[in-house]
Amino acid sequence: MPIWLSSINEVYKKDITLLRILVILIVFQVASSVKVPLYNESRLPTTITPFHYDIRLITYLDSPSNLRYHGSVNISLHAQKYTNQLVLHVGNVFVEAQKIRLHGEASDYQLMNVMFNKDRANMVLTFDKSLRMGKSYILTIAFGRSMSKEKKDGYFVLHYVNARTSEKIWYSVSHFDRNLIRNTMPSFDEPALRATFNVTMGHHRRFQSYSNMNVRAVLPNHELQDYVWSVHEVTPLMPTHLLALSVNNFTCRFTQAASAYPVRFRTCSKSADVRETSFAAEVAPQLLTFLDELLQVRLPLDKIDQLVVDNFPSSAVEQLGLVVYRSKEILKREDGPMTRTKMQALQLIAHEMAHMWFGNLMGIDWWSDLWLKEGLTGYFEALAVDHLQPGMGRRLLLRHREMAFMYESQVAGMSLVPLFPPASPESEEHLYQKAASLMGMVNGFLGNATFYDGLQRHLWQNSFASSSPDLFWRSLQLASERESFETKNWNVKGIMDTWIMQKGYPLVTVIRKGS
Repeated sequence: MPIWLSSINEVYKKDITLLRILVILIVFQVASSVKVPLYNESRLPTTITPFHYDIRLITYLDSPSNLRYHGSVNISLHAQKYTNQLVLHVGNVFVEAQKIRLHGEASDYQLMNVMFNKDRANMVLTFDKSLRMGKSYILTIAFGRSMSKEKKDGYFVLHYVNARTSEKIWYSVSHFDRNLIRNTMPSFDEPALRATFNVTMGHHRRFQSYSNMNVRAVLPNHELQDYVWSVHEVTPLMPTHLLALSVNNFTCRFTQAASAYPVRFRTCSKSADVRETSFAAEVAPQLLTFLDELLQVRLPLDKIDQLVVDNFPSSAVEQLGLVVYRSKEILKREDGPMTRTKMQALQLIAHEMAHMWFGNLMGIDWWSDLWLKEGLTGYFEALAVDHLQPGMGRRLLLRHREMAFMYESQVAGMSLVPLFPPASPESEEHLYQKAASLMGMVNGFLGNATFYDGLQRHLWQNSFASSSPDLFWRSLQLASERESFETKNWNVKGIMDTWIMQKGYPLVTVIRKGS
């Protein structure tokens, strides 16, 4: 460093322009010499809390050889502690490090170092001074990547063939659950970190933009001919994995839920499939209305979009206000009586509608509590199916219990709080079935009045937030005590922890003696 300083003093007398260049080189050398260790923890530090994302993303679907997107995000942050480092998730996406900016209320911050941890899919941003505890900041990051139908790991493309012209029509869709939004854009990708999202999608004007909320304005793009900006309404508080993005030219059916606060449904697919979406378009509003009346907790939605796409990586994924189904699971040609395939579709739709409350309105703190939201969802899925097809929901719950018993006996049991991610698809399916069966059991020994009293209060208290098993059992415990101080002295957590935390199930052996 003394060499640099002596050079500057010498040059100062000769050429002020060269001085400026050298100063820039010094600053760059100092910044690049900052030694920052990789962040190797499984969860993000609690020093920073995001509360709003302003996303501007443009998708290019014109050239099949150059399908791509790029965008920028302004993340509004609240500093919980003094720190000069920000740790957030970033995976398989290009980040323009030189364009990263941090703005405070009084001044901007200089970025000193960027460290990427590929194994943990995070990056550490080190700034020249500490963020002040209790203050808010805005972090700006530009990002982008190419898109392909082979990499279905966040925001990706699919296509269909136009039956009349034989042309391939490309469209985009997202699947961020679980931990996949980090492959699309930098974010704080944990289920407990809820924020609001303001989404603006850029696309060719022959397409439409879909996200969690309605489009409130379509504005011209003055830099790209025939491109527009679709500005969506701001979402309620939700975690990053519930964000939904799609650009397509689908044809839609319109229906509406007949609830106290009507929710409009759009069920959309390629035009050749639109006739076969009638089953999903008709039953989804009925299922949502039933659940709304049963749970008595209003959803923060006035629309739900159902997108039906080919070759989707899972049978369905729900986000707040938008559900994506794999077409072969949901398209039904036959009319008339209920068939086995229609029953499977009904069950799938009921599951996704139940998730609007359990998982979307109320989430979980961490993925180890996945059983809680899936257990509640599976139980109310069965009740909703039973509403439209009496008797079938009870059969579904009975099958869940039988399959859970079978799995437990074959693999020596599995606790419902496994390490994340689940060991296999089979173990995750078992988690769903066992958890739903146990929700039916707790309703059985508490009784309907007590169970719904506790559940509804729990939903009211934890809407737009995260729940946990202990909080849920506490809500049911208080409901039980309100019901009767004498006859229902249950220790709900004590009873249910034995079923949740332990493997296997109780076996009672009876030996008959005598005649």
